[in-house]
Amino acid sequence: MTESERGAEEPMKLLWKFGGLAPLQLATIIIDGIAEDDLLGRAAELAYNFLLALCPLMILLLSLFGLFARHRAELLRSFLSYVSSATLRRFSIVPRDRR
Repeated sequence: MTESERGAEEPMKLLWKFGGLAPLQLATIIIDGIAEDDLLGRAAELAYNFLLALCPLMILLLSLFGLFARHRAELLRSFLSYVSSATLRRFSIVPRDRR
């Protein structure tokens, strides 16, 4: 094995050995990092802000629904005319015996 091949394998072996730490030491470092960075508090803040942002989103969606529902017949008519014209254009090359 050449020196360059050995050098490429060393980081991979060290990666799975957790940098030479025992699993208990690694768990202790992770738990201390979570406490030091206040990870659980930040997760709670993120969840709270997400739920708080849902209220304005629901108001916006309900108002848009009401706006579109008012013009429902007009929207449906224009959509069906577009679909039917697009369908006719797409299938206009049909053998005469199938028409």
